[in-house]
Amino acid sequence: MAKRYYKACQENELAAGQTRIAEINNRRIILINHDGQIHALENLCSHDGGELGNGKILGSEIECPRHGGRFDIKTGQATRMPAIVEIESFETKTEGGHIYVAIP
Repeated sequence: MAKRYYKACQENELAAGQTRIAEINNRRIILINHDGQIHALENLCSHDGGELGNGKILGSEIECPRHGGRFDIKTGQATRMPAIVEIESFETKTEGGHIYVAIP
């Protein structure tokens, strides 16, 4: 089955080291520009359902601002308690000055 990509934002709206929330197909996605690579994760901490949007980027992880759980920004894998369940990650691509996210 072919992947379907949805426009999330313009490339210049997501500076290096920054995050941005996008709503795509009724899903809240956090976009992360880390070392020039764009990553997309479900904007939902698996520990308590809090949003990751205001979380800190620490190396290759994002930290939930509520209780400090962390997730790998590339895979969504939980890397620090109290989060133990991974969150969904999504493929991204940049084309024509826009960032696109593949949402099932």
